[in-house]
Amino acid sequence: MTPKQLESQARETLRKAADPKVAEGARMYFKRWEKVFFHGIRTPDLRLIERGLYQQVKGCWSHAEIVEFAGRMVRNRFNEEKAVGLIMLGRDWKRYERDLLATARGWLEEDRCGDWSLTDLLSTKVLAPLIRRFDGMEEEIREWWRAENLWVRRAGVVSFVPLVRDARYQELAYGAVTALAGDREDLIQKACGWLLREAGKKDEGRLEQYLLRQKNALGRTTVRYAIERFPEEKRKRLLAATRG
Repeated sequence: MTPKQLESQARETLRKAADPKVAEGARMYFKRWEKVFFHGIRTPDLRLIERGLYQQVKGCWSHAEIVEFAGRMVRNRFNEEKAVGLIMLGRDWKRYERDLLATARGWLEEDRCGDWSLTDLLSTKVLAPLIRRFDGMEEEIREWWRAENLWVRRAGVVSFVPLVRDARYQELAYGAVTALAGDREDLIQKACGWLLREAGKKDEGRLEQYLLRQKNALGRTTVRYAIERFPEEKRKRLLAATRG
């Protein structure tokens, strides 16, 4: 079976599983300007469909064929179709090659993953394992923090979320937040807060000291997300101490 043939089968399977009520509910989690389209398939069902598709090509396809399938799927309209391609690509992390980073950035710049959920799926399931696999690749992500494209910037933050409990990535994670501290985009502030919150699970004291040093440099959304796990009194103190 070719990637084109599996794409056709995947799209037909997803279309048959569509539920308009689920699709309507999914849309409410996105900003009005985000161009999202849903068949209406719950996550457990989506993963079950993807698993069935993967079983048909497991052990048969090369890494290049899986990348091609993912590339075909992210060019389709519906989020579930894009997600199936990314989930399957995430399975093949042991065969990742360096040039996948440029491919993934292309998908982001072309708005093939043009909402927070798809960007985060790509970041956590594909980019994070890619960074871990190749020494020095995390340094290439630094350039993403200055990108004009919102999704590239967000991916440059979220890709460290699964990695930040590893001491090797703590410095880069804090560097990402510092570099993007002046970014007024709500989705960037939330991503930075999420990354800080995960960093705090590794070293809560370091997170607290970082927030106090930054004072009012960080957006309020970033700070609130970062301190969600703190006791109420500490949250209040940090919010007051970092207020501009």
